[in-house]
Amino acid sequence: MTRTERLYRIDQLLRSRRSLTRQELLEALECSQATLTRDIEYLRSQLNAPIVFDNDLGAYRLDAVTPGPAYALPGLSNLWMILIKATPLLFLLGVKDIVYYARELGGTKTQAYDFPHADWRLYYFLGLLVFYLLMTRGSEILLGRVAAKLSKGQATAAGEAMRKAAI
Repeated sequence: MTRTERLYRIDQLLRSRRSLTRQELLEALECSQATLTRDIEYLRSQLNAPIVFDNDLGAYRLDAVTPGPAYALPGLSNLWMILIKATPLLFLLGVKDIVYYARELGGTKTQAYDFPHADWRLYYFLGLLVFYLLMTRGSEILLGRVAAKLSKGQATAAGEAMRKAAI
């Protein structure tokens, strides 16, 4: 199992269960104690994962009240949302119009009511807003279904051992 696979697996296990002991994590990941410690520290320090060790439970869990930036592992859905929100939006709004208004506002003589086209802009921008929101929501639904479908039935060595023990 690669490091990336272990990081995603730790994230998946902690999100799906309330808490996990070190031994449960070691069995699920099939790695050494030092590797697990390094991976958890990497998730905490580099990706702002709110992973805490609860002394009362003797287990790791996700802390719901950890301050700081939102925690999310990089993945296809995050990259897609960044592309949807940033790149095409400028082209839909019209780079030429943005440059024109920036030049007008930054100039010494700003004419208050001299626009390059009529007042259809309000409807255009409202239409773009609706399109943008529908595209974002549609992408969230589609990527959620793809992720759910891909995560079903993932075979792991620990799961295989449990299956063989049950036979």
